[in-house]
Amino acid sequence: MVALAYAAEGAAPRPELRDRILDAAREERPARAHSPRRRWIFPATALAAATAAVAAIGLGLWANSLRDQVERQRVVAFEGGPGRLVLSGNDASLVTCLDPAPDGKTYEAWVIEGKTPRAAGLFRGGCGTLRLTRPVSRGNVVAMTLEDEGGSEAPRGAILMKADV
Repeated sequence: MVALAYAAEGAAPRPELRDRILDAAREERPARAHSPRRRWIFPATALAAATAAVAAIGLGLWANSLRDQVERQRVVAFEGGPGRLVLSGNDASLVTCLDPAPDGKTYEAWVIEGKTPRAAGLFRGGCGTLRLTRPVSRGNVVAMTLEDEGGSEAPRGAILMKADV
């Protein structure tokens, strides 16, 4: 084996072979070390996943609270006239379509507890919503009368429509 080190050199390669090898080496892409960009991919992905999880939990809690609010709402139809009473806890809104009140008159809403009526808001007529100014509890009656413009301290007109809560 030692003799191989002292052996005569082999034949020189043909010039075309050298050119082909150099051309192939130039066309080949250089090998890269790991890109520094890859170092942040895992932490960025983990951060995005954690953010998405927190957002999903937050949206779930929010949707659950909305469901509870909807379940607490009740809608009661009025007797004697078009409209609905929308109740949410002790808050109530009257949703109706009435002819416009005649000149010098206004519609007035009442919350009647037992036999005691209390003024709860004025409505000029048309289609709309009137948020009552008084709390409404189970057992109350919400009524609408036609009163003199500006309302009154006690109902004077006939009850046009009412809803038993």
